Amino acid sequence: MKSHVIGVAFTALAILLIPRPHSEAEAGQVSGVSELDRPVSPSEKAFLLVQLDRIQPPDRIRDLSGYSRRQLELGGGFYGMMPDQLADPDSIPVPEDAESRLAAAICLAKQRQENRAALAQLNPDYPSFFRDESLADFLAGIPAWEESPAGSPSILDLELDVSALRGFLEALADGEISAAEAASLAGLPSNRAMLRHRRDLGYVPEPLPDTGSLAQMIMMAGSADPLDRLWCWLNSQNDFGYADLVQNAEGYDRLLAELDNHGDALIEAALTRIAAYTPADVPFQTTFALTVGWAIRGWTTPEMAGLNIEQVKDDWPYLFGTMVEETYHRLQLELFPATKGMPAEEFSDLVSIDTGDPRYDRLYEIVTYTVAEGAANLVRGPYAASDLAGKAPAGAELLARFVREVVGEGDLDSADALINEGLQGNGPLYGLGWELAGQIDDNEGAQAVGVYQQQGSVTFFLRGAELAAATGDPLLSPEVMAAVKDLETRLGGPTRESGVPLTETEQEKQRHDP
Repeated sequence: MKSHVIGVAFTALAILLIPRPHSEAEAGQVSGVSELDRPVSPSEKAFLLVQLDRIQPPDRIRDLSGYSRRQLELGGGFYGMMPDQLADPDSIPVPEDAESRLAAAICLAKQRQENRAALAQLNPDYPSFFRDESLADFLAGIPAWEESPAGSPSILDLELDVSALRGFLEALADGEISAAEAASLAGLPSNRAMLRHRRDLGYVPEPLPDTGSLAQMIMMAGSADPLDRLWCWLNSQNDFGYADLVQNAEGYDRLLAELDNHGDALIEAALTRIAAYTPADVPFQTTFALTVGWAIRGWTTPEMAGLNIEQVKDDWPYLFGTMVEETYHRLQLELFPATKGMPAEEFSDLVSIDTGDPRYDRLYEIVTYTVAEGAANLVRGPYAASDLAGKAPAGAELLARFVREVVGEGDLDSADALINEGLQGNGPLYGLGWELAGQIDDNEGAQAVGVYQQQGSVTFFLRGAELAAATGDPLLSPEVMAAVKDLETRLGGPTRESGVPLTETEQEKQRHDP
């Protein structure tokens, strides 16, 4: 790393020592330098010129035109969400001399500008820089919990796994990541879990990355080859997002140092919030991992939950909120009752059921997604999206459409589209679920949010809706309530007139005192 820094500094010094031009050709070169000055900093300009000078033979630069296709084949492509990068080889100037090197540098700088503009449009929340704010200061400002958690934090255990991030930076420290190092990093449990989540989503287009292709992208990001270095520089999203780590290695080093010093306090704060919404004496142990992965922030699998750290960097409120939410999602696999006669291993197990009627199977799915996402965002608390309350009416309207089209008209083909509309981008079903969970929290306390999840998503849904209706401002239409109560009957649970299932004590009393 030191030799690279020295090389950049030497080149920058050489640029400063170029004498004033006397010929028209030399004047054109300075004009080129001025045009390059606008989109890049002096250090970036020096980096570009160094790497372009290293390309041998010079026409090899046109191999960059094939990088987008190769990246797509490895499972790290942009699927049309961002522009192709340098797809036309003839558009890339060959850096054969000083003038053509400047032309090539300008071409690359313009491409990076296009990439940054596309990223800002696709993901305006993506942080390009580190905040350099103190984790200790953030933790000191977390609001104190207003009531003592009913569950015991001592039986909740959370491990923070930073091995994917730390391992990459350590392997990069000597200037190049070998094939063996890349394979070892890709095979880490956290990276395997992150890849499984991406694969299990079901809507990410193929090809999907596996540990082998991830290793190749890690090795490309850590390569000393000038083309690989230029590819990283062009777009922070390249190489599955590892290009961001290469560009901002010092920032990630500082982030790790903050976690080394205050990670235990971060975990304790997360567990305190999770425990408040967890029924008493529920044992739970999991891992929260920091990984890297293009286009996806938080994730969860049966093994662990995690966050692709380049998506947030040192945005401590977002990191903390995601840690709470995704860890709680992992806990929900144990809170929700099994629908297949065995404990849920993944989130799809929670939403799948066989009622004997596919219309009600899909209704159960959308109700369960609504409850699970709403409860987890309630636990996330002040670090959840600020517009959740405003989304609740749209969530209720979407659910009414679902009941009308899928349950009433039997249009099963519309179910997936409606569910996706409700969930994508923290959609309106998040707001509806958050409001239902909030009703339970406000009226019966935080622990009740966990208790009702243990009784099932339909029980939770009906209880939240019943409490909302009691305020005189019902969330849900009579048609939706009737359909969900019908679903409850199909699930076999005894009910009160309100539709809320009887407790075991009430069932026993009913048997002995009809």
